[in-house]
Amino acid sequence: MKKIDLIKTAAQKAGITQKQAQECIEAALDTIKEAVVVNNDRITLPSFGTFSSAERSARTGHNPATGEKIELPACKMVKFKSSKDAWF
Repeated sequence: MKKIDLIKTAAQKAGITQKQAQECIEAALDTIKEAVVVNNDRITLPSFGTFSSAERSARTGHNPATGEKIELPACKMVKFKSSKDAWF
């Protein structure tokens, strides 16, 4: 499912316009990113899963197009773990 499909489905289920659904979904994703990456919080959604942050250390990678080695800096990322009682 692509983002536009998620927006259309959410709009239909909530009985709102696609524009309103898009604003809600983008606001939720921005809130998750800010809370997890910037504030180092965990977000737990019962029966769905938990969003948390993780540190990825610096490492050497390669450019798949040229095979050239490149240095990748350390970074923070959002990690998701599904709930054991998730309904999917």
